[in-house]
Order: sequence, then structure tokens, then C-alpha cells
Amino acid sequence: MECDEKEPRLEEAIIATNEANEMRSFADQRLDQSLTAQTDANVHLEHWQEALRGYRHALSIAQEYPSIKQAAEIALWQTYQQAPPPILEVQPRQSPVLTLTFSPNGMTVASGRSAGQIRLI
Repeated sequence: MECDEKEPRLEEAIIATNEANEMRSFADQRLDQSLTAQTDANVHLEHWQEALRGYRHALSIAQEYPSIKQAAEIALWQTYQQAPPPILEVQPRQSPVLTLTFSPNGMTVASGRSAGQIRLI
């Protein structure tokens, strides 16, 4: 008798798990679509860094879903094609930057840090 009762519970648990997985998949795909739409707006506004971050995030979600992964990859690639190259990329350091100043000709940047350091970039 006890074995007969466990089988329906196991079947119900499997069905519930499958339904939960389908709902998660649907939610992930909707999230990916929302991120892509938001990021498309950043592209139109020429907010390139936000667009690249958004498409990378959408692509990380889309990795599990081949049907939307390709669209995210294409959007990211197109943004790289449209975005101008960065003028300067500064890597974060341990001590915070307190001030930045450009040289008169605009070719050099000096940063002052809380540790009393000055760095020329």
C-alpha cells in the first residue's frame, strides 16, 4: 500500500519540477528580451559603455537558450562595430583617485591619489 502512494507523489513531483523549469526558461527569455530592448535604447542614445554592458549581460543569460543566444551575439557584435574606440581606459588601483587634470595640450592626464601618489597617463 505504501509503495502505491509514493508513485503518484513522485509523478506529481516530476511534473511540478518540469513545470517550474519551463517557467524559469520563459522568465529568463523574457528577461533577456527586456535587457536587449533596454540596451537597444542605449545604442540609439549612443551610450556605448552601457550598451556593451547590457548586451554582455543579455548574452550571459542567453547562453542556455540557442534560439536567443544568436540574437544577443549579433547585437553585441553590431554595438562593437558602431561604438567608437575608447579614448582612455584606466584600470582601478588600491587607493582612490582624488583629482584628475589634463595637460595644456590635452595629451597627458595626471591623477592624484589619497596615498600621496601622482600618476601620469
